[in-house]
Amino acid sequence: MKILSFNFKKLLSTPNPLALWLFFRALSFIYFIAFFSLSFQILGLIGEGGILPASPFLHYVQDQIGWRRFFLVPTLFWIIPPTDPMLYAGTFLGMFLAILLFSI
Repeated sequence: MKILSFNFKKLLSTPNPLALWLFFRALSFIYFIAFFSLSFQILGLIGEGGILPASPFLHYVQDQIGWRRFFLVPTLFWIIPPTDPMLYAGTFLGMFLAILLFSI
């Protein structure tokens, strides 16, 4: 099943497929642990009542730098409102994508 347009079969046909296999597994494990840890901390850090709430920060960046914000502060939350449930959903999406990378 081809999920992405990137050809992983061609990549894995390199001279050392074991190294790539280990690299993808280690990378996906690190990403999973990072997003899992963030899921417990996200509301206290950038939630609506956090240390630096994401919504006012993104509005400030938008006012200061305009359209360049997409390049200087890349985040999906330019499109999706950074409410507390959506921040949680972002961490769970990151964990899901890490599991998906592990299964490749």
